[in-house]
Amino acid sequence: MESLNFPCAWYVVCDGDREDPRFMKIREIAVQSSWIILTFVRGGVAGKKQINDAIDRIFDGWVYVLDDDNLMHPDFYKVVSDLTAKNPKVQGLFFSQELRTSIREVSPGTVRVNYIDQAQFMLKRELIGQRRYKQEYTADGQFIEVLYKDNDPALFEFYNDKPVTYYNKLR
Repeated sequence: MESLNFPCAWYVVCDGDREDPRFMKIREIAVQSSWIILTFVRGGVAGKKQINDAIDRIFDGWVYVLDDDNLMHPDFYKVVSDLTAKNPKVQGLFFSQELRTSIREVSPGTVRVNYIDQAQFMLKRELIGQRRYKQEYTADGQFIEVLYKDNDPALFEFYNDKPVTYYNKLR
């Protein structure tokens, strides 16, 4: 939870039991930090239904999906701030990610199904438009691959100086 400590509105989508102790802790922290908790959304594949529900409730700003077993580096917000200052017209950010034994870097050639993870990209809500995730395990790769190919490459920034997301760190 500490990795989420920077100034923004957080939409937390829960698909589990309302009485789960983990959710109770999230709810407690949310009240203290002005997060927005969404209603419970059941069903779907790999949280894609829940992500679509959150996207439907967000109307502007940045959208970043952080799965419950991934983490953000403490410098994540600084990296985002630096990249958006570097390119004020940026609509999408891509980040390298630490895996258990290696680093997954990002480049235009890696924005594809079965390579990029959901936590490796952050998008402006306006860029997403009406696009939504399919109910498939590879939906995050499909989603970003099509979105990237359909837009001007100048709208995106890639960051590989160090990993700022950690894949399945909490497993």
